[in-house]
Amino acid sequence: QAIRVWRWGNLCPPTCGSYVLHTPGGKVCRLSDQETPDKFAGEKVKVAGSSRLPRIDLQGGYTAQQEPQAFVLNGTTATTQDPDYASFNLSIYQTLYDFGKTRARVGAARMEKEAAGHGYAADRQDLFLQVVRAYYGILEAQKLVTAAEDEVASMTAHRQPAQALFDEG
Repeated sequence: QAIRVWRWGNLCPPTCGSYVLHTPGGKVCRLSDQETPDKFAGEKVKVAGSSRLPRIDLQGGYTAQQEPQAFVLNGTTATTQDPDYASFNLSIYQTLYDFGKTRARVGAARMEKEAAGHGYAADRQDLFLQVVRAYYGILEAQKLVTAAEDEVASMTAHRQPAQALFDEG
């Protein structure tokens, strides 16, 4: 069972700590110290807490009509607006109390960040374990090759006297 681990030299500097793991089943795992899932989850914590900030809406528009709106009163037509006009709106909202929704969202995002950190640590430990297994597998294979070479040498040494006795009859 062969496991190959490469350090990504092209995509990040040597201090990056980014590794790629190829397992025998064809699964490819990338593990990087720079882009950990808990860093991304930390951004979710910021987003969850953003509802505490004021919200500012700015709207603008332009209306062009064929005829202005008008009404008829005792046979007289009176317009209520211009046929073409621009409009702008600025609104500022601040939530005073949201019945604990923001605190719950921030708490859930923090738990998600913590879980992502634990998952990343587990992936690192799994990668380390697989590398150690592969290393000891290589050492075992080298010892088996050495033992086989010794056995071949021993058999060759036994064959020479046996061949000499056979040749003498």
